[in-house]
Amino acid sequence: MPKDGSPSTVKANPGVALLSGALSGFASCVILQPLDLLKTRLQQGNLQFATAGPSSSVGGKTLRAAKLVLANDGLQGFWRGTTPTVARNVPGVALYFASLNQLRSILPNSVAGNLLAGATARSSVGLVLMPMTVIKTRMESSIYHSTGIRAAMNDILKTHGFRGLFAGFWPTTLRDAPTAGLFLVSYEQIRGVLSRSVRTAQTTIDASAGAAAAGFATLVTAPFDTIKTRQQLRPSVYTSILQTGRLLYLNEGLTSFFRGVSLRCIRKAASSGIAWSLYEGLVRRWA
Repeated sequence: MPKDGSPSTVKANPGVALLSGALSGFASCVILQPLDLLKTRLQQGNLQFATAGPSSSVGGKTLRAAKLVLANDGLQGFWRGTTPTVARNVPGVALYFASLNQLRSILPNSVAGNLLAGATARSSVGLVLMPMTVIKTRMESSIYHSTGIRAAMNDILKTHGFRGLFAGFWPTTLRDAPTAGLFLVSYEQIRGVLSRSVRTAQTTIDASAGAAAAGFATLVTAPFDTIKTRQQLRPSVYTSILQTGRLLYLNEGLTSFFRGVSLRCIRKAASSGIAWSLYEGLVRRWA
């Protein structure tokens, strides 16, 4: 990898890619789970967050959601859903970095190549881990009260069958594929600019580029995240992307598509900063 931090076709050791993904996935899960939980609570559509007055602002709704979590579940309630989050993200991020590493070694080192590599790696891993994503969303919400992964899975299978484990697959894919592609392109561009113009540690540059690129890509694809959450929590009510989008628009307005986006942007920016600074650091050390 070039010392100036510009994009490179250097292939990292597969073990390094897996290790960095697993470590960063675990760290971000434990540290950032409260943001994920609050984002899910805001997106689930409960009327308790739709009151008028001061609490109707984005910050007001977030604060009210946080107060309800504290009142009902205590401080530990902010980490509800951590187990399925770890079960999904640790192997998920590890597999993402490993597959991305392989794809980038065979695809052109270009904007189109990075778009394709990022989208393919993310959507493929997302398909494999989709059941755990559905379980995670249900356990984070206040709609269901499953006490563990097995209980949540049994409830899904009993109520919705095997298809229930893949509820929200298409909006998830339409969220993840462009997010990953846009992220990788933006990350390489931002990282290259920072490396040429800012005199600081390369790790800081990697983390900053990862955070900025993640925030941008997350904002662009926010509507699909809200749609997938609704479909995963109420698959019998929200049956397709178009139908869910129509119900959201008619019943809750255009802003409902971006509910929880600030929390998700913060979470994704932080997790990507952690993941990519660790990944690039390990690649420089052991590639």
